[in-house]
Amino acid sequence: DIILNAIQSVFDQSYTNWELIICDDESTDETSKVLGKITSSKLRYFKLKKQGAAAARNYGHSKSKGKYIAYLDSDNLWHPEFLRITIGALENRLGIHCVYTKYIDVERLKDKGKESFKIKSFKGLPFNYEKLAEKNYIDLNTFVHRKGLIDHYGGFNNQLKRQQDWDLILKYTFLRDPIYIDNYLVYYQRNESWNQITKIHKYDNSSLEIIRSNLSLYYKHGLQSKLRVNKEANPTITILSWDVCRNHFSKAYNIAEAICGSYNVQLLGFRFFEEEIFQPYKDETPPFELKIIEGSDFPGFHSAMSEALLNIKGDIVYAVKPRLSSLGLALLANHNFNKKVVLEFNDLETVVANPQKDKLNSAFDVNQLDLNSEELKSPYSLLWSNILEEFGQRMPVTTTHNKNLDRFFGSNSFYLRNLKDESYYDPLKYDRDEIRHSLGYSTSDRIILFGGLLRKHKGIFELIELLDKLNDERYKLLFVGSRETPDQRKLKESFGDKVQILPPQDRNYMAAINYASDLVVLWLDPEIPASHYQMPYKFTDAIAMKVPVIANDISDLGDLARQGYVKEVPHHDYDALVKGIKQIFDHPKKTQEMVEAGRNLYLRQFSYKAIKSNIDMLVDQNFELLNEVSKDFAELYGNFYSKSNNKAD
Repeated sequence: DIILNAIQSVFDQSYTNWELIICDDESTDETSKVLGKITSSKLRYFKLKKQGAAAARNYGHSKSKGKYIAYLDSDNLWHPEFLRITIGALENRLGIHCVYTKYIDVERLKDKGKESFKIKSFKGLPFNYEKLAEKNYIDLNTFVHRKGLIDHYGGFNNQLKRQQDWDLILKYTFLRDPIYIDNYLVYYQRNESWNQITKIHKYDNSSLEIIRSNLSLYYKHGLQSKLRVNKEANPTITILSWDVCRNHFSKAYNIAEAICGSYNVQLLGFRFFEEEIFQPYKDETPPFELKIIEGSDFPGFHSAMSEALLNIKGDIVYAVKPRLSSLGLALLANHNFNKKVVLEFNDLETVVANPQKDKLNSAFDVNQLDLNSEELKSPYSLLWSNILEEFGQRMPVTTTHNKNLDRFFGSNSFYLRNLKDESYYDPLKYDRDEIRHSLGYSTSDRIILFGGLLRKHKGIFELIELLDKLNDERYKLLFVGSRETPDQRKLKESFGDKVQILPPQDRNYMAAINYASDLVVLWLDPEIPASHYQMPYKFTDAIAMKVPVIANDISDLGDLARQGYVKEVPHHDYDALVKGIKQIFDHPKKTQEMVEAGRNLYLRQFSYKAIKSNIDMLVDQNFELLNEVSKDFAELYGNFYSKSNNKAD
């Protein structure tokens, strides 16, 4: 007597491209008789043997034809715009897997034959995985996801009598946060006489133990793809690093290292600068094929591009950054050999090259390009970055680590965070007191750490001023530069007596240095455009090693602060910063909760296991739109090749 209302709410949807699969878990009422009156070809009804709600829903998965899955229990209703809004949100955001909405929880009552309604609650919370792990607040009837998640990670757990939805949602939102729709689009009904699962299994806590165990396994091993168990059957992946001498090489190397146990991996890069290889990696022996080609200016670099093109072994080419010797090379590989291409945006290249307080560059018109420009002689010039960023806008499959980069390039990217190896980044492996002693600090010192490329807009000089504001001899500043910069030299010359500045360290020893520290402060200057398009590696290092982080609301850091992973302090508000730092030390219980949550975030999104799980999803994407992009680039590069060789002659 209630299922027809639920079905009608599906037929009332403004979005019409749906199929309705009804899985009847051997009901004993007249459901089949009622449904027999509906003649629509869009509805399919399956009468199953009694196995429980999880098995019934999984059967529906097996019969589904769509690219998205939505759920509606027989006692609930959808708003007519539910599918249009949820599917629309996912259709435009390829890299996000799930979406959910608010719902109204209503109890239907009958008194002396008269029906009434009691609103129990209006439910809907912005996404927070730590809170979700404590208690489910996302109703399954509000939840929509891509079908590919089922193929990779399976569906509902048949062992669970109740809370199957919680178990599934924890699994499907583990790698990336879902989209939260701040609208009431579902009407959730309760009635004492309906014998709903939430009532008849209300006191059955056996499910809780299974759900907790599953979550523990995700943190320990990552999400394991059912489609990627056989390395030899998986596609070969070539990762392109436009240069191997500077810090951008670390992302390419780390991705290769993270996935080489599950894929055949080749890392190909160019050497443009004086260093043989980025210093923190100089003593590494890669567990994958590493090929380095010497860089030069054009026209000589044409032969290097040809050599690289002929040496690409991957079925899929993963280009780190929209640079000529990464994305440009990858597009030529697609055009000439039909290789699939994934592009990673991990900086806005045309801004970060010269971070100043000015506006972003306006859109670059490739059609107005002067191929005789002297600037094109350098393969890593700003002009080439302008060109490749424009082609990057058209790429069908992209990744990033930053919401502003995602938005800038079309809001369609997968998240591949700045990753570090959890086999090294593990607090249980280090003796904190011993490391502090080796660095020259006492147990009472409070070490504020800044690691990475020392540049003014990242807040390094503000940290000097912070010491004066704190006016406490226990606080010490420790800087670890990835390579020397003009700002680092200025810091040393002007404030060398106030700080310790270490040279570049072994990449994995940064785990120990972070663990020895007490605090990381990330005060990126919001007036510098480059600040909005970065996600600092020092953040990954800190949360991995359970170091509290204070940051301003910029990039993804503000969102992470609102979820409890970071303590937020407005930029340049020194009084608030001093207060925030003192709270970190004066309230150890709250600080411990924050760093434990940060460690969980690291394992979910920033660890090697997390990146491997994301790559597992990436390799199945639709690359059909790529050929037109590569055709246009190959034409441009071919014209440049002819002109530059003619000039050389």
